[in-house]
Amino acid sequence: MQDPDVSLSSPVISCLRTRLRSKFPNIRFSKSKLRLFLETIEKRTDLPKSPLHNSEFDPFNTLPIANSACVEQTVLYYIQDWSPKFGPAFAFEDHPNPFLSLLWPFALQSDIYFESIIALSRAALLADRGESANADKAFIRHRGNVITKLQARLRSPDQCIQDSTILAASVLGTIEYILGDHAAAAAHTMGLKHMIKLRGGMSQNTPLERQLRAVVFVYESLWSSLPASVPTTEQSEQSPIYLKHPFTPEVCQILSNIPPGFCDVALTGVLSLQTIRLLSDLTATTAQLNGPKYLTIDASLEHRIQTTLEILHSPLIWRVTETERNLCHGLVVYCYLLRLIHFHEVVTGYCGLVLQSFAESALRRTPTLTAFGPKCHVWTLMMVVELLKYAQRPTAQWIPLLQQAVVRWPEFRQWDELEGYLKTFFWDESMGTLSRLAYDEAAVTQEAFHEVHP
Repeated sequence: MQDPDVSLSSPVISCLRTRLRSKFPNIRFSKSKLRLFLETIEKRTDLPKSPLHNSEFDPFNTLPIANSACVEQTVLYYIQDWSPKFGPAFAFEDHPNPFLSLLWPFALQSDIYFESIIALSRAALLADRGESANADKAFIRHRGNVITKLQARLRSPDQCIQDSTILAASVLGTIEYILGDHAAAAAHTMGLKHMIKLRGGMSQNTPLERQLRAVVFVYESLWSSLPASVPTTEQSEQSPIYLKHPFTPEVCQILSNIPPGFCDVALTGVLSLQTIRLLSDLTATTAQLNGPKYLTIDASLEHRIQTTLEILHSPLIWRVTETERNLCHGLVVYCYLLRLIHFHEVVTGYCGLVLQSFAESALRRTPTLTAFGPKCHVWTLMMVVELLKYAQRPTAQWIPLLQQAVVRWPEFRQWDELEGYLKTFFWDESMGTLSRLAYDEAAVTQEAFHEVHP
C-alpha cells in the first residue's frame, strides 16, 4: 500500500540517504530509520521549509542549539544507536520507541534538553570508541552549557519545575553516573526529587507526560541506589577501616555468619569493616528471601535491598582496595538479581549501560591480588553475565564476556568446578539454574563457532 504522505515517498528517502551518506560515508542508513527520523522531525511545524523537500525542515540547520559537525554526528548516533538500544524498554501503546516518537520531538523544541541529549550521546559515543569523555572538548562544552542553563532555571520558580528542566536534570545525573562521579549523580538525584516535590507530583494526562513519568520512575528506581543526600565534609573524609590480626571476637562472629568465600577474602585483610558488616546484613536478607516457599516474602526485604544499594553507591565504598571495589560491583549486580528473581523487577533502560560498563571493566581486569581475589572475581563475573542475559532487553555482550572468561580463567572451563566456587559466595537454587542455562548457551555458541571456523 502506497504511503499517502508524499513527504515520506521513496524519492525523499533516497534524497535524504544520499545527503547523509555524503556527510557520513562510513555509516549505514536503513530506509526504516530514515522514515522514522522524518516522521519524528515532521512534528515540528513551526520551523522553516527545507530545500530537501517541500514539507520538512532541514534537521542539520534548524536545531535548538548552534550546529556543528560534532552535533550532526551526535544526532545521528542518538537516532541510530542510543534510541534503538534503550528506547524500546520504555515502550507503551502507539509508541514502540518513545525516545524517538515523544522525547526527540520535544527535545527539538527545548535547547536545554536537546543539549543534554547531545552531551549524553557524545559521552556514550566516545565510550563506544574506548575514549574518555572527560578529555573531549565538545563533550565538556555541551555539558557545561547544560549545567549553566540548569542553574539559571533553578532560580526561577516556574522554570525549575518544567518538563524540560526535569528531563535535563535526569540526563545530567545519568552522565555523571556513567562517568563514575557518584557524588555528582547523587546531587542531581536530590535536585530531581526536589523539583518533582515542588511540582506537586507527576501527572499522566498526555503521552508526553506519561513518558516523562516513566523516565522519572526508572531514573528514581535505578539511581535511588545513590545516597539520599550529598555527603557532608565529615562523611566524605571518613575512611574505610581495615583490620589486622588478631580480629576482635565481634568481627570473628560476623565472619562466621557470612558465606565462606567472602570470609576467606576478608581474612586476607583486603575487605574493610564496613564491607564486612554489609556482607553480614546481606547474608541475613538473602536467608529470609530463600526461606520456605510457602511463606510470603516480607515487603520490608525489598527496602533492605534498597538500603544495601545506597551503601554500595556511597563515596566511601569506592575509596577501597581493588579487590574490594570489584566485589562491590558484584554485590550491586547481585542486589538487582535479587530484585529480578524475588520481586520480578525488570532490568531496563539505563541500567543496561551500567552493566555494560561493569562487563567491560571485568574483561580488562586481571585478578591476581590475593590468593582468594580470583575466586571473588569469578563470582562477580558470573553475576554480571547472569543479569546481562536476563535483562528485559538482553545484550549479546554477555556471551563473549563468558567465553573470554573461559579462556582466561581455568575456573570457568568445567561447570562443576565453577559451581563449586560460586556456592562459596551468595548463591541459591534459582541463581544456579539461571547461570547453568547461560553457561550452556555460551558453550553451544562457542562450539558452533569452532565448527564454522575450525
